Amino acid sequence: MNRTQKRLVILFLSLLFILIAATKIETRVCQVCGVQDYNVSISGTTIEFLSQREYDEFGTYKKWQEKFGKTHEPHQWILLEEKTKDIIKVIDSL
Repeated sequence: MNRTQKRLVILFLSLLFILIAATKIETRVCQVCGVQDYNVSISGTTIEFLSQREYDEFGTYKKWQEKFGKTHEPHQWILLEEKTKDIIKVIDSL
């Protein structure tokens, strides 16, 4: 590798590191029906194709839908800090 190629590789790796460091994943759960929502943003801009809303078809949301017989709108979101522990707490409280 010559010097120019090395610099390009270092520049590419540096930009990739900055992009990864600027990525933020926000996890929310509805405190009423248990739907989970994941928002992925890079430098404050939400990337829709990486973000998703998860309708748990076999778990909490399915039980809620069977109990009340309807979908739930609007959702009452709780922002989660410790994802696994907080999700378990919210689901257990339903």
